[in-house]
Amino acid sequence: MLRLLAWWVYGQMLDLVKLWISKGMPSPACLKKEEHYFAFGANLSSEILHKRRMNPIRSEAFALDNHVLEFTQAGPYEGSAFATVRSKQGSCVYGQIMTLQKIDMLRMHFFEVVPFLRKHRVIFFEQKEKKAQFYQATTETPGLNPTRVYLDIIHSHAAENPLATPEYVKNLANQPVSTSTKFAKDMYFAIDYRSTHGLLQYTLRIYDQLIARLFKILVNLHTFRHFI
Repeated sequence: MLRLLAWWVYGQMLDLVKLWISKGMPSPACLKKEEHYFAFGANLSSEILHKRRMNPIRSEAFALDNHVLEFTQAGPYEGSAFATVRSKQGSCVYGQIMTLQKIDMLRMHFFEVVPFLRKHRVIFFEQKEKKAQFYQATTETPGLNPTRVYLDIIHSHAAENPLATPEYVKNLANQPVSTSTKFAKDMYFAIDYRSTHGLLQYTLRIYDQLIARLFKILVNLHTFRHFI
C-alpha cells in the first residue's frame, strides 16, 4: 500500500516539474536532455500520449532486431494481457523510436509503473547507431491475449510502419483477443504469489486485487496534468 502511495506522489511531483518547465520557468538543463524510447504497445497511440501530456520531440519507425513481441503481462480483465518484449535471436519487433525530454522520460517511467511497484524494468539497448530504452514486464503469464482495442493500436501502427514485414502485420491481424469484461483474479500486480499455497495465497490474491483496483483509481487522479 505504501509503495502505491509513494508511486502516486512521485507522479504528482513529476507532473508539477513538467508544468513548471512548460511555463518557461528556470529549470535544470538535465531535465531537458534528450533521451530515446522504443514504443511497441499502447504508447504508439497519439491519443494516449496526449492524455499523458507527452510531447515527443520527434518519432521515427524502428525495427528492434533479435527480440520478439509477446502478450504475457496480465491485464486488468480475465484472460487479458499487455505486450512485452524479450530477447529472441532472429526475431524482430516493429515500433517507433521517440525522442523525449528527460522529464518526460521520467514521467513515462511513472506511467509504466517502473518506480516503487516495479511492474516493468527498463532495458537499454544500442542498435543501428541508436541508443534507446524500452520497458519489459517483470512478471509474465502464458496463455493470455490482448483486448481488441489494445491489439488494434499495435496492429494499425504496424500496418503503417514502412519497416514492418507483411508476415509481422499478418500475425498481429490473426492474433486471438480477450473479450472478457470481468476483473481478473490473478494480475500479480504488486505481488507474485504463485509460489504460495492455501490461506496465504488466498490472502495475497485479495490484497493484490485491492492494490490493482486502487491503482486504477489513482492513475486517473491527478492534480497538475490538466494544466500542462
